[in-house]
Amino acid sequence: MKTLFLLVSFILLLNSSLSGKIGYTGIYTGATSDGWDMWFDIWTNDRAGFLRCNLDTGEFKFEQPILDDDGSFDFQNLTLRYTGTITEESFQGQITQLGKPAISFSGTRKPDFGAYKAMSGAYVGTIFKGPEGIEFLTLLIAADGEVGVFYTLDPNLASGTVGKGQMTSESTFVFTEASGITRTANFTLIDHMQISGSLESTFTTYGFVAYNNRLATHMVNISTRGFVGAGDNVMIAGFIIGPGGKTVLIRGTGPPFLPVASQMPYRTL
Repeated sequence: MKTLFLLVSFILLLNSSLSGKIGYTGIYTGATSDGWDMWFDIWTNDRAGFLRCNLDTGEFKFEQPILDDDGSFDFQNLTLRYTGTITEESFQGQITQLGKPAISFSGTRKPDFGAYKAMSGAYVGTIFKGPEGIEFLTLLIAADGEVGVFYTLDPNLASGTVGKGQMTSESTFVFTEASGITRTANFTLIDHMQISGSLESTFTTYGFVAYNNRLATHMVNISTRGFVGAGDNVMIAGFIIGPGGKTVLIRGTGPPFLPVASQMPYRTL
């Protein structure tokens, strides 16, 4: 029996466009004319996370607009329409709703460099609240140390826990929730990709894990080379993608297969 030598290459096409808008990537903060805070995180060339939150009531709105080549955006949900423009330094625009006055918004880009550049970015993951269950978590960490924290049972809902705070060390930040509760986060940063740790207050401690959304959407190539084998010696190659699903291209190459169909090796995906 002949042994087939196979090179398997996994090219992970993780929702990244190469359209030339890399200069926009980063975190932007600002406010609306009606007093809500605003956060923009642009993690690929044209994809952005848009958070508008009220730090007094805990209300928030989350959207994921697509930016045009010139940095402009125009998107809407069931009732609200957002239009505006992002540059490498700032953003501005307005929110309109049928029968109501328009709400304007504006803000500036956070510095790309600072004491916490190594961990800056948007992290998405899960917070573990014990008997209360789990919730979706978003952390925004700017290079200058400003932190935004958002967690909710359902990202499509308009309420949850929102807070704003500051890094105090490379493994700690402190933030105050809309309810007035102050929490301290103690965490470990792994490979600039994953943050895991705990959110602690006087009465409760929650565990959490989150992944850098910007790094998780870059294109990655993984290659495995070895003898395919058979039975207990079969070659196994694999990878883990998270969080969420991604588009994956799997390519296998090797010597030409034998011309007789019955002698062709089996490949199972």
